[in-house]
Amino acid sequence: MTNLDIEGITISKIDPALFYLFQSVKITRNVKTEEIAYATLKGIVLGERFFSMNTSERCFVLLHELLHILLDHVPRSINKNAKIFNIAADYIVNNMLLTMNKFEIRSIDPIFSLKEYGIDDDEWKSSSVENIYYKLLKQPECLEMQSGCSDNHSDIHPDDAQTEGEIIREGDPEFTKAATDEERREVIKKIISQFSSEQGSLKRIIEKLYFPQLDWKSILRDRLTAKINATASTWKVPNRRFKDMPSVKKTGIA
Repeated sequence: MTNLDIEGITISKIDPALFYLFQSVKITRNVKTEEIAYATLKGIVLGERFFSMNTSERCFVLLHELLHILLDHVPRSINKNAKIFNIAADYIVNNMLLTMNKFEIRSIDPIFSLKEYGIDDDEWKSSSVENIYYKLLKQPECLEMQSGCSDNHSDIHPDDAQTEGEIIREGDPEFTKAATDEERREVIKKIISQFSSEQGSLKRIIEKLYFPQLDWKSILRDRLTAKINATASTWKVPNRRFKDMPSVKKTGIA
């Protein structure tokens, strides 16, 4: 049985932060699943098809699932159509991978475009997974998926009961034993914060999710608007509509 050491070395060269996460998550081999691999709340489950792939394909699949975990796609998929959400999440993840490395992919057909679902890639490539998901729900090409007539395969499984199988790597207990989504996010924050801006091609993208910067322009605009439109009650000026009530006086910036 492979211990994924070769894949780990390759991942470490592609992105050190993702390699650290790769070392932290639990990895299980499940001979019963039809999926190549899928992400759960605490790790990655690999199907038998994964082990018949070349090293480049394995690295692509592992990084793909790691990004689902890193981008919080697993908890964000709860109470949504699994198949359609998976299309949206895969589109985002796969296009991120395109910017990281040139993978030799032969036996799998990743989603890199939404054109077959009637969506313009240029318009939606920077959108959130939720925005793409709700856009897909409105597309005629996705109606069959919503009717329950199609298979519901997904490589995102919020249910950790789906992790049965032979354990390849236990992972870091701090991550795998985290009881809540917030605790898992805190562990991921620690992982990301260990790397400088020169390390990890995805660091700036991930920091937007886990270390969001305040939009000072919006904050300033809101504060100034509140100051300009500020009012106060006064008895000095008669209320023309209601004699027994104070009038409203503008006190904001003129």
